[in-house]
Amino acid sequence: MTFERWAGSERPRHLDDPSLALMIPSNYDAPALARRALMGLTNGYDDHFIADAQLLISEVVTNAVRHGGGGDIDVAVWAPEGALEAVVCDGGPGFTPLRSATSTNGNGGMGLEVVDTFCESRGSSHDAPGTVWFRVAVAS
Repeated sequence: MTFERWAGSERPRHLDDPSLALMIPSNYDAPALARRALMGLTNGYDDHFIADAQLLISEVVTNAVRHGGGGDIDVAVWAPEGALEAVVCDGGPGFTPLRSATSTNGNGGMGLEVVDTFCESRGSSHDAPGTVWFRVAVAS
């Protein structure tokens, strides 16, 4: 079973430089660092949109810490008008996303389902380096 907003393994390409580029050490502080960095990308976005984007980046970076290659996590964010696109590369082996059984033990396991729920589209690499991307659009 796949995800509803899965758009494939080919990450989006951009002609312009990212609005935000971070190299974050792969540790438990990484999600908080990524969330804080998004605060500078207001671009006229309301607080609700930024909170959704922070949730998404936090989930993806948390997965990079848990399942990635253990080195630095490369985060790039583009903030065109009306949207936010993020690409997170963790140096891991890549993967094929599958829906998991709902986690009820409190140990996680729902990150990609959360991302799939809140984003417009998303994808990840099947092969190394492990990369996850998502796009979230401002509600009209």
